[in-house]
Amino acid sequence: MRQTSHPTVTGRDRAALLVIAALAVTVPLSLETHLEQVLRESVEPTLSRTAGVSISLATADVDLAGTARLAGVRVGRLLDARLMTATVDTGALLVGQVRPSEVTIDGAQVTLQLRADGGSDAEDLMRRLTRRPATSPGKARRARRARQHAVASLPAVHLTDSDLRVTFPGGEVDVAAIEMHPHGALHRLSWGETTAAARGRGFDVHAGFGRGAVDLDLARRRVERTAVVGGRIEVTHATGAVVADEVALLAGVGQDDGPRLVGRIGADPVSLALDRDAAGTLHATLSGAGMPLAPLASVVGWIAPRGAFAGRVSATWIPASRELLLDGDVQIEEAAIEHGLLASSALPVSGAFTFSAQLADRERSGSVTISGRAGLTPISAAAELRWDEAHHIVAGTLDAEVPESSCADALASVPASLRQPLDGMLLSGQIAARAHVAFDRGFEEPTELDINIDNRCRVEREPTHADAAGLLGRYTHKYPGGARIMALGGADYVPLTQVPPHVVYAFLAAEDARFFQHNGFDLDQIRRSFEINVVKNRVERGGSTISQQLAKNLFLTPERTIGRKLAEAVLTWRIESRVPKSRMFELYVNLVQLGENIYGIGPAAWHWFGKRPFELTVAEAAFIASLAPAPATSDRRVHERGSMDAETERRYRAVLGSMRVHGMARPDIVAWALRQRLAFRRRTT
Repeated sequence: MRQTSHPTVTGRDRAALLVIAALAVTVPLSLETHLEQVLRESVEPTLSRTAGVSISLATADVDLAGTARLAGVRVGRLLDARLMTATVDTGALLVGQVRPSEVTIDGAQVTLQLRADGGSDAEDLMRRLTRRPATSPGKARRARRARQHAVASLPAVHLTDSDLRVTFPGGEVDVAAIEMHPHGALHRLSWGETTAAARGRGFDVHAGFGRGAVDLDLARRRVERTAVVGGRIEVTHATGAVVADEVALLAGVGQDDGPRLVGRIGADPVSLALDRDAAGTLHATLSGAGMPLAPLASVVGWIAPRGAFAGRVSATWIPASRELLLDGDVQIEEAAIEHGLLASSALPVSGAFTFSAQLADRERSGSVTISGRAGLTPISAAAELRWDEAHHIVAGTLDAEVPESSCADALASVPASLRQPLDGMLLSGQIAARAHVAFDRGFEEPTELDINIDNRCRVEREPTHADAAGLLGRYTHKYPGGARIMALGGADYVPLTQVPPHVVYAFLAAEDARFFQHNGFDLDQIRRSFEINVVKNRVERGGSTISQQLAKNLFLTPERTIGRKLAEAVLTWRIESRVPKSRMFELYVNLVQLGENIYGIGPAAWHWFGKRPFELTVAEAAFIASLAPAPATSDRRVHERGSMDAETERRYRAVLGSMRVHGMARPDIVAWALRQRLAFRRRTT
């Protein structure tokens, strides 16, 4: 049998093995010791001081293959990583230099905090870490070449099992299961479920996405492509909720390279394109159909819009000047707006509009232009506004025009709920209108008002329940407590021939001094009322003529809305066209409320003074006429006191003053009336 020979281990070989074994133990130990020393004495304090946040490492080690492992890496509140592994050049490491060729981060928890100005704590950290001191031109060129070399030799980065939270004013975003690996010349960052929530002025937003991915150019700090899919966004507002499904955020994908948000609201596709330039200017364009109006309530807080619109709306926000630019081309169908000033119920809206607006928050000024069709009627308007620190409008101008249009189309364009008092009315002919309004609270006379209406409408059929011709005969009016015939012989009806001139003058002075001269509308009175309301910042003076009040008392409800004023204007036009002024005034003084459940001059004269109208003095007539703005309230206050309260007396004196100013009562008679103590009729409760 052949015997196998074994190599003989000599003393020299044993010595070599011992050296190798020693190196295998001592080199990693020395590297680890050196690395620990560098980290503790140099890297950690230097980075912390430069970054302005605490940077720490729990443990660090390195092996002969040049792999460094850093456990428990913390960077302030921004980053908390379980393990960071880097393949490094061990020769450089021994002299205190770290040049990783590959980095793996495992189990990282990243928290970013965004500010209202668009900055973030991460951006601040990177700015501090990359800040360079001033230096000579030669050193600057060498430093620039060194940075370019460093960028060109950035390591491959792997990110595994990591999560991200982003907080910002009014909301937060959570991203789970983040992974990142080299992908050709780029890095592919992908993640799993994403949830987001935001709270705004009167609305809440909740969003969720199934997965997402981006391609990153780390060297240029740039995102090349983005795809976030499987999304659902729900916006909840006081008017309800709007839900968008099949939502995706895409950038650099397809023909359009810019970032865009696409999805569906019901069956209608919508998209939102976004862009931000180097100066920080943000551009956004919303387009599609079925887009909700409810979010507008956060911008125009005094209305509650409902429904949807189709078309395009673009917005540009310039943060440097705090300026917002808007323009759009939209169609609105089966939508509604709701506000007590407009109507008592939701107001349907339809039309097609082109608009533009410029709002400069720093200068507290803005301008708006709009043109299009409201229903069937063409309209155009332009406005300029200025506001104060509390966002109250302090000055502005408005120019509006309705070009020549069909009267029938104009009437049909009024929402059905507003034209209900005009049901059955049929018009022909043409109408056009222009209006100019300007106001500035800084001036003594703060308003300008010019209204021009070219009314060539012909009435083919009067409203079914508001035919002015019926007022010429024995018209029967229904009061809250019953009905009364508005003609001679009717109970409590007082013909104008039995109303003394000073009583007539008292009502004219109190309500409408130019009643017998105007055609139903007194532009000077409207201008004055508008001026007072602007100065007081509330509706304090109505500005209605006796003709308008008659139309309201005869055919309309007492609500104070723009919708009712529109119907009132049409009915005033019809009454003025069909009924003589004397008959109108006679109807008015027999209809007007002058106490709690007291209607007409006859019952009022008895209720207050136990007299018939022709027995009233100038002072008594002025008092009764002064009650029209608040009859029930004044009645209760005077009844409780047994005399006039301060507000009632103020109106009473104002009526007497107006009678003197307009030549309706001699100064000595007014002076005598002011000295009188009114003797109210004693009433039993």
